[in-house]
Amino acid sequence: MIRHIAPALGLVILVSSRASASSVLVTASGDATFDSSVVNMLTSYGHSVTLGPEWHTWDGSFDLVPFETVYLQTNYNWGHYMPLAGQSAFVDYVSGGGGLVTTEWLTFQMGTQVPYTMPILEAILPGKYSGTYRTAGPATYTRSTPHTVLNAGLPDSFSFEVTFVAGTETLINAKAGATVFYIGDFSPAGLVGWSYGSGRVLSFSTVNADAQIADPNFSRLISNSVTFLAVPEPTTLIALAGGIGLLVRRRRK
Repeated sequence: MIRHIAPALGLVILVSSRASASSVLVTASGDATFDSSVVNMLTSYGHSVTLGPEWHTWDGSFDLVPFETVYLQTNYNWGHYMPLAGQSAFVDYVSGGGGLVTTEWLTFQMGTQVPYTMPILEAILPGKYSGTYRTAGPATYTRSTPHTVLNAGLPDSFSFEVTFVAGTETLINAKAGATVFYIGDFSPAGLVGWSYGSGRVLSFSTVNADAQIADPNFSRLISNSVTFLAVPEPTTLIALAGGIGLLVRRRRK
């Protein structure tokens, strides 16, 4: 029996170890110096990082398939919208198993656009704008739903400075079916996520600018978020192990 399960467990371990160093696409923020800090920060945690175009230039022509996770920045270049073809490409990417991490002001944009210009992308976000935002800091995140990967190396609660980029944080509420992983002292959903199709999405309530990238706890949470989206959930791994074990037993008959 052990001989049958061992190959499956070996593959599960291999999948998990590879996913811990995720292949990440970071969308450019419009501030080249800041983008270098983001790339260097994620690289320092062991991720393979590629800097892509600014989010509002996405027209669906950029290939997302090679990346396990996309870190979608909408902070320094927040006052735009994404073309419909680009929105559809992101929805297809997540539906097909990709991971997406978003920053503010994306949820804010969804709730304040006139006319409404991003209905396709809005559908995959786990949180929604709740009518207000703040312009000050510091901010505090407190663990709400425990998760081994997301919480790795972090205290139960931590405070951090937030750089002002037309504001600092949006008040976000979780949509039905979403999970709040961290509660903010301002936003009920500091970090909120859900599954969409075969993929998953995590949304931060904050702008994730310079001060947060430099903060050791917050930068680790960003890295953990990237890893979280790349690592299959335990039920998936168990099913994979069981399926491979069954295949091995059938072949040995």
